[in-house]
Amino acid sequence: NWYQRISCTREFAPRFYLEVVLLSIHYFDEHYADPREVDRLLETLPGFGDIVSGLYATVFFSLMTAISCTDKEVPLRLYHQSNKALSCLKADEVARLTDTITIPVLWILRMLVEDRPSNQILQFIQERKKLRHKSILLLGFLRALPSDLVKENTSVLVQAALEHEADHSILHALGEAMVKPGKIQNAKDVLKQVWPKLEQLQFPLFIDCVPPWLEFVSINFGIREITKIIQFLLNKKEDGYDEDLSKRIENILARIMKWISNQDLLEMPVFSSLASLISDDTVKLGVYTRILEAVRTENKMFTAVSTVQLLLNIAKYVGSSINALSPADQERQISELIISSIRCTNLQRCEKQLQYLTECRTAFSHLNHVQILLVREIHKLSSETQASRRSIQQALIAYAFIT
Repeated sequence: NWYQRISCTREFAPRFYLEVVLLSIHYFDEHYADPREVDRLLETLPGFGDIVSGLYATVFFSLMTAISCTDKEVPLRLYHQSNKALSCLKADEVARLTDTITIPVLWILRMLVEDRPSNQILQFIQERKKLRHKSILLLGFLRALPSDLVKENTSVLVQAALEHEADHSILHALGEAMVKPGKIQNAKDVLKQVWPKLEQLQFPLFIDCVPPWLEFVSINFGIREITKIIQFLLNKKEDGYDEDLSKRIENILARIMKWISNQDLLEMPVFSSLASLISDDTVKLGVYTRILEAVRTENKMFTAVSTVQLLLNIAKYVGSSINALSPADQERQISELIISSIRCTNLQRCEKQLQYLTECRTAFSHLNHVQILLVREIHKLSSETQASRRSIQQALIAYAFIT
């Protein structure tokens, strides 16, 4: 039968993977559902001569046993077995293989923390200090821990992360962990301890670590603190650095927009400087489009002249993406976004509003839907203006006639 044929396979790796696959379909054969099969395959895992191959085999084994095995101790045994294998690596090998090893370790830790008491997980985090690959384990734990456990043990996790001298990958993982639970009570203490470490990083590493921490600040603090960090980023930026900077700024803005209103974002004095770092036209168009979508969703009125001008510049950039070759549906979608931004603008003085609408007419002359709205807005403005102001009324009538 197939069981015997697989057992006779000479090569260890294919035989192991085939036998593990059979574990997930054990309910077809009661004989093969013997729990001792799991123990036997566990004992054969060290047969992989290459440690990295053994780790990936361990991940595969854990995924298959999660389907077929009800023994909750299997993930714990796999965790100890992977630690034993990684302990055989030298320090320079750990540093060289960090990116490769982190992925399987993360999968193993995710299986471990499920239905595991928090005190036992914290014990694992403390015990990792004795191991040569302690930084990889901490990186995996920070990514695998659920939000409730992070919220209950923020101080312990921060202290564990700060034991590693300015390791940007751990600082980044710590930031990602800190945003999982949302708002936390000791956010000020956390930021006070971590920020000096972030300041020590060179700009390429700093820009890689700062997005989750900006989201953390957006969740727990106000516009003032967000502005300070963005200003520090702008001051720290190195001349000539442009490697994936547009994508990174897009990530930063997306994280901030999740937690603060679009109006607050546009009113930040550093927004224009931050957006100017986006050199990729496609990325900038995507960011500005999302801002206009947020304006439409929030439906708040913009009254400050500087904010209205900034919003108009964003709408102009998005509108410039439409040309004679653009599909009609794309033109309609962009027009609706621009229309929403115009409706959310009220400069409170008739002269200023007329000047704003005149600039819109020039900027969006190629968008028919927007032109129709502008005429309606002029009629609305005319109805709200006193008839005695004849010069303004004449200007409004002329605007509607020309448009």
